[in-house]
Amino acid sequence: MEKDRYLEKYEHDTHIIGRVTSIVTLILLLGSPFVIGAYLGSMPKFSALGKGFLSVGLVWTISSVVEFLVYTPMLGAGGSYLAFITGNLINMKIPCAMNAKDLVGAKSGTAENE
Repeated sequence: MEKDRYLEKYEHDTHIIGRVTSIVTLILLLGSPFVIGAYLGSMPKFSALGKGFLSVGLVWTISSVVEFLVYTPMLGAGGSYLAFITGNLINMKIPCAMNAKDLVGAKSGTAENE
């Protein structure tokens, strides 16, 4: 009973902290080029920005959705927030998480895997 309550609080707090840091990171990553451009007086044309995003953004968006669906069950909630903010999933985060999971004998999707 006590363990279940602890795990529920842990999961709730993990999602709160993960969502807040994800939103702050997204605002900083997307907003800083515009702030710097406005400060220096050299803002890009939004039509050129849209064309540039369409050339790369469509593939990136599909890849991001697939990565989210595949890696989240492996990493758990806390690991997913951290991994998707910092990047380098394939080379570093996924192999380390899989090795740690195998060492402790945890199954994907369980509380022990968190």
